[in-house]
Amino acid sequence: MKKFISTISLLLIIYSTSTVAQSCLPEGIIFTSQFQIENFQTDNPGCVEIEGDVYIEGADIITLDNLIVLNSIVGYLWINNNPNLTNLTGLNGITSIGGYLKIRYNNALVNLAGLENLETIGGYLDIIGNESLNSLNGLENLSNITGDVRFGNVELTDITGLNSLSIIGGYLSIDYSGLVNLTGLENLLSIGGFLEIGFNQELTSLQGIININPESITDLYITENSSLSYCEIQTVCDFIDNPNGNIVIYDNSSGCNSQEEVEEACETVSIYEVLLAGNITSSPNPFSTSTTLSYELKQPETVQLSVFNQLGQIVYLHSEEQAQCKQQMQWDAQDQPEGLYYYQLQVGEHIATGKLVKVR
Repeated sequence: MKKFISTISLLLIIYSTSTVAQSCLPEGIIFTSQFQIENFQTDNPGCVEIEGDVYIEGADIITLDNLIVLNSIVGYLWINNNPNLTNLTGLNGITSIGGYLKIRYNNALVNLAGLENLETIGGYLDIIGNESLNSLNGLENLSNITGDVRFGNVELTDITGLNSLSIIGGYLSIDYSGLVNLTGLENLLSIGGFLEIGFNQELTSLQGIININPESITDLYITENSSLSYCEIQTVCDFIDNPNGNIVIYDNSSGCNSQEEVEEACETVSIYEVLLAGNITSSPNPFSTSTTLSYELKQPETVQLSVFNQLGQIVYLHSEEQAQCKQQMQWDAQDQPEGLYYYQLQVGEHIATGKLVKVR
């Protein structure tokens, strides 16, 4: 009897050890059927991290629910040409993707529900040709993309869903979309390549990308957006005034139909004309312990200062009611490491951005 019990105990130990959470599949995996997805946990017991690449493409794939055990993918994730897949529920546990994320030609996909816990993408983000996709809801916690970002051939009306995205390591390209505005990108502070806005026939304003640091843009392309008339946002004006590379602007609506038109608009319209008089200065900058932003308000307003580190994480937030006069906001950064920081100063509905450098 004792020997029988010992045998059972040993089997339980072996079973428990074999099913402990672990990484798996260094060679990656290709899902081409619902049957494979339904059997993933049985075929790969204890697998929570796929070391290789993941490719999902199958005409009969309707749900990814049985992938709920995964918490990360070290390689890329390509979700391509799944005509009956309506959402990405089942990927809810994934917090990081080491390579790129491609979501292409899934014509029943209406949003990105299922990616709510995704925080970082180590490669690029490519969302193209999903003809029913009308929302990026599901990407609310995505804050950092190391590579390029491209949206194309989608019927999105705005980019709400990317509200936490602060840093793109590569270029940003938005083309052939149904966008009417760029709402959802207000917290994007920097990119690492060119900025391209093209062939978006319903787009009327670039207001949503107002906070991108112009020094992080290599080239600027604004072309063939037939309804686009408002381009004189601070990011664009500052880049044109001090370009890092090429400027190509044509075939948009009046007011944004050429570089000369945008330059003229930048001279006559200031992003601060309603609420701010003059420019914002930061002093000292670089600094070692604290720095002060100085400005002048034209009317009483609520002013909020946000400071972000290079990872896009907020390290300081303060707001207060201020009167019509010369004003200041101070950031005491003694508890922060040296390095580059980005600030957002919000006055009413207007937001100004800039860089702060902490040294020893």
